[in-house]
Parts: sequence; C-alpha cells; structure tokens
Amino acid sequence: MKPLNNSTERIGYFPGCSLASGARDYNESVLAVSAAAGVALVEIPDWNCCGATAAHAVNKQLSISLPARSLAIAAENGFTTIVAPCAACYNRLHGVNRELSEDAGKRAEIEGIISREFKGGLRVINALEYAKEFLMPALAGKIKPLKGLRLAPYYGCLLVRPPEVVQFDDPEDPKVMDAVIGDLGAQAVDWEYKIECCGGGHSLTRTDIVVNLSGAILKAAREANADGIVTACPMCHSNLDMRQLSVMKREGWKTGVPVYYLTQIIGLAIGLDEKALGIRRHFIPAGGLAAKKAAN
Repeated sequence: MKPLNNSTERIGYFPGCSLASGARDYNESVLAVSAAAGVALVEIPDWNCCGATAAHAVNKQLSISLPARSLAIAAENGFTTIVAPCAACYNRLHGVNRELSEDAGKRAEIEGIISREFKGGLRVINALEYAKEFLMPALAGKIKPLKGLRLAPYYGCLLVRPPEVVQFDDPEDPKVMDAVIGDLGAQAVDWEYKIECCGGGHSLTRTDIVVNLSGAILKAAREANADGIVTACPMCHSNLDMRQLSVMKREGWKTGVPVYYLTQIIGLAIGLDEKALGIRRHFIPAGGLAAKKAAN
C-alpha cells in the first residue's frame, strides 16, 4: 500500500449498508477519488450493519454490539484508522468506540456478547476528515478550480451532533466542508440551514415530515442562489434528492437543485468522469456542473 501523508498507516474502509446498496453513487465516488489520490482503502472484512438508525431505540446492548463487532474485526486486522463515509455509520462507530474505550465494565460486557476482544486504540473518521487530511493534500496539484460555482455545504445532524459524542467541528456553525469547497475553488454559500434536520429515517414512514423539512432546506438553498447542495450523508442525500420531486410538485418549481456528495465534487474538480462518480444515478439531474463552471 502506498504511504499516506508520509505514513505507513493502513486505512480501513467501512462502507456500511447504504454505500453497499442505495448510496452506490457515494461509494463509487469515494473509491474513485481515493484511487486518484493514491489512497488504497481496505474494506474491513466481514463488517456488519452498524445498527443505525433503529437499533439504539430498540435495544441498548444491540446498538453497541453491532458497531463493536466491526471495530473489533478492524483492530484484529491491524487497522488503527477507519473511515466511515456514511454519517450515521460514523456517528455509531465513533460513539461506541469512545464509550467502550472509556468504560471497562461495558467493554467486558460487550466482549462477552460479540465473543471478541475489543482492543481499542482505533480512530474513526468521517468523510470530511478523510477529505481534509488524506484526499486534498494528495490531490492539490490536480485540482482545476471550480471558480464561479456557489455550493451550499449541508452537514445535517449526525456529523456534528451530539457534540459531546462526535467532538467534530463546531456543532452550530461547522466549517470543515466549507473549507474543502473553498480549496476546490468554489464558493461555500453562507446559509442558515447547514445543520438543519432533513427528516432523517422518516423517509419511508413519514414522507410528509421529510417533504416539509427537506423542502425548507431546498428553499433556503434556492434563495441563496446555490448551484448545488453538498453533503456527506446518504440519508440526507436521499431525502434532498429523491424527495425533492415531491417538494417541486408542491411548490410549483420547474427546476430542481442538484445534490452532490462531497467526494463527487472533489472528483469533478480533478476532472474525473461523471459516470465514474455516480452522478448520473441522481433523481434530480446533476450533470454538467463542470460545464457550468467553464461558462462562468
């Protein structure tokens, strides 16, 4: 494996259920930009569902045991850093990793359930941290600035909250994604909806809630004259992209606001093909962003 940032550290990859299924486009873009950066992510063998979003509301032991098993397997395979691009997976893996590292009694209890030793010493990072620390330094020389584009960074709930658990960025006004967008040459829109809830896991059970909450986010992005919304959460992307069709019908909008994963925007900035980045899989047409940049 090629050294990362002058290190021999191996990066474990936890795609989770979403990137292995419905968020296939996210997975494609993560792997594409990682390959371009010379980072060979190694998928954690025999990983399992992290339990998001229902397990913690059903059974406390289950909600800890599911992430703990994957973390234990990662440690057994020599990983010290794990990237979990899905915001929900990151939130669960990061939270459980911290809880078991700090609570010996709980750790012993969960070890008995998963029949594995939890060694600890792991670092779980999200897509924004991964982009900032590993992708952007390696890709700096390949970036063709996305000048003239206004992109609205949307963090959602699980990347920054609860702050005492994730301890990532400012929970009220996060800036990491803004900075990455700026480093790509685009303008990060300064707006008030970057951490508002999209409706989360209600996408199938309470579509009305999702349409109302996501609709407010989309309306704010339109009012801010954003060329697109950028996220790092499969659930947020699903709600803002797929459910946008219902919002457009309700509001009478003729055109939609394209929604991108951060890794797709990075890929576009270094000239990767839209097909390789999964952009053609979106419900709201998202192609041609690079052409729009050139026109500006």
